[in-house]
Amino acid sequence: MSHSLKPATPFFKTVGFLAALIFPSLSLFHASAAENDTKSLLIEAENFQFQGSWTREPSAMASDGFYLKIVEGGQPAITGIQIPVTGTYQLWTRTRNYIGQSERRRYQLLIDGIPASKESGGQKYDGWLWEPVGTQTLSAGEHCLILNDTGKFFSRCDAVFLTTDTNLSPEKIPLKDLAAFRIKPQQFQIDATNRIFDPQHATAAESGKKLAQLENNAIRLTFSEGKSAVGKTVIVRGMELFSNGKWNKLPPPGDELLFVLHSQESRIHAQIFPQWEKALPRSAKIGGKEYDLVDVNNPFTAGKAHPLSPVKATQIDPKSVEVLYTNAEGWQVTTRWSLVDGAPA
Repeated sequence: MSHSLKPATPFFKTVGFLAALIFPSLSLFHASAAENDTKSLLIEAENFQFQGSWTREPSAMASDGFYLKIVEGGQPAITGIQIPVTGTYQLWTRTRNYIGQSERRRYQLLIDGIPASKESGGQKYDGWLWEPVGTQTLSAGEHCLILNDTGKFFSRCDAVFLTTDTNLSPEKIPLKDLAAFRIKPQQFQIDATNRIFDPQHATAAESGKKLAQLENNAIRLTFSEGKSAVGKTVIVRGMELFSNGKWNKLPPPGDELLFVLHSQESRIHAQIFPQWEKALPRSAKIGGKEYDLVDVNNPFTAGKAHPLSPVKATQIDPKSVEVLYTNAEGWQVTTRWSLVDGAPA
């Protein structure tokens, strides 16, 4: 009997082949896990919900076409974001630096009221630059970002970048690629306690008693007695347009409300941008903390609103009508309505 013997496959070759199959998969798995353990977030400054004394400006050099600028100090910009994973985050800001003015155009990033270890804008460099400003350990959940002007001389912030990757520098990544990390800040409700008066556009019903009227060849205005939504006697204004040989009545505009903003403290600061130096305080809760908010760019928050209602209409002459507005505080305001002759039909 004869036997033919075949060489056995060497053990080390088999092991090597299996290792070649297994270990690359393991290395890919670990690389994927490492990527999942890190997180990077890009927040555009112009998307801050509460911008305080900062103003939104366009620029082709900004990461998303806009940035925030502040003139000479004032109220900080505030917004809330959602941190997806707990970790130690590297803090970066993209700032417009100016050679020779590095000590003047500074601002500081704060997270949850804690300032970054470095201010932004103090680099001896001309142009936009990503600046590392510190690290902060953040838990997963809601957090508050604040931009506080410290140099008080035309500071500019384009964006904020947060990352748990210690090897990642946004300065080395093209802006178009950084867009993959962009998130939108959360939107928070403002405490309604100090919110400006919001007129109720409830329709007042006419009683049929006409008090005054203005008319030209195209428009007819009538002022009649009526009842507001809460049963108060007010003046109701009606309007008709002349078209196709007849008068066509338009839907009633609602309560003819007037309101006056009043403050003994606010004044307009108009050196560069018109802003109210003081405004009604408001607040929002972000990450469990209350933050005071002042919108100096909105003139309608510059003082307390006093609503007045129309209570009397008087025909002065065929071309003019006076309407008297009053309120419970004893305020009175008289307005005059008139129509120009020969208005186009």
